[in-house]
Amino acid sequence: MFERDRFSVVVQSQVVNIDVTAQYLACDMGDGDIDAVGLAPYINGCNADTSANDASKMLASFQQEISVTAALVKGHVDLIAAKGLKAVAYEAGPGGTGSGGVDDFCMAAHRDPAMAALVRDYYAALADSGLTTIVHFNSVGKPSKYGSHGLIEAQDTNPRFAPKEQGLLAFIEDIKEGNCTFSAPRCGSAGDASADKCNGHGMCLPDGSCSCWSSFRGSTCDQFEWCVGCVSGRTRPCISSTYCNLPKRLFVRGYSNCNEFVHAAWISLPASQRCRACTLQD
Repeated sequence: MFERDRFSVVVQSQVVNIDVTAQYLACDMGDGDIDAVGLAPYINGCNADTSANDASKMLASFQQEISVTAALVKGHVDLIAAKGLKAVAYEAGPGGTGSGGVDDFCMAAHRDPAMAALVRDYYAALADSGLTTIVHFNSVGKPSKYGSHGLIEAQDTNPRFAPKEQGLLAFIEDIKEGNCTFSAPRCGSAGDASADKCNGHGMCLPDGSCSCWSSFRGSTCDQFEWCVGCVSGRTRPCISSTYCNLPKRLFVRGYSNCNEFVHAAWISLPASQRCRACTLQD
């Protein structure tokens, strides 16, 4: 037997076309036929002009998209609320596609530390617009020419270099109710349970072992793994001199044959090793 009260019926609309929502709501539907209208209020700041090699323009474009998208969502919410229905985001998050190459400013923006504050502001703006439920898409995925949606790029991404994840978690912390806390397992010795056995380069598992972040290995994640062979004639990390003034990335094993900018462990290197000209190859 169908139990209607166990389901929520959501119809999909389009953020950029409020007429779609208006037409839904104008239909002669019986009471209780639908419970909510769903939107997918992505933001895409990757259309900015970066011909001057100014990555900050991409980040400014994302900031502008937040206010534009929030205003569009608010228009939908007002119509939906007037009918006594809920407005939800069945998908949301920073989006945008680029060339997929190492010179992709869209990718650089998604990995820039400033993206953490942008994501936090973005979700706060959506909540303030009246959305009752927001679903982020998606958890894991590298930015590419097909999309740039993942909070982290791989399961072993170091949270210190995952600005979108940082931003979403900060927003959740802002809105959480009650005393909801989580204590991660520690891998310290018996004499010092609070010590970080993983040396800040990995996550402690319940059995006391370390799961190392990308580019580190060893039982205590204390060994950095150079990217060997991805750049002709070099075994040390190098960064194209063209990009020395952008947020720094390293070419490390496991990221598209190293032909991709990533944050991994750059800050742990001596300054002399952080910016070295080299020729990339597949």
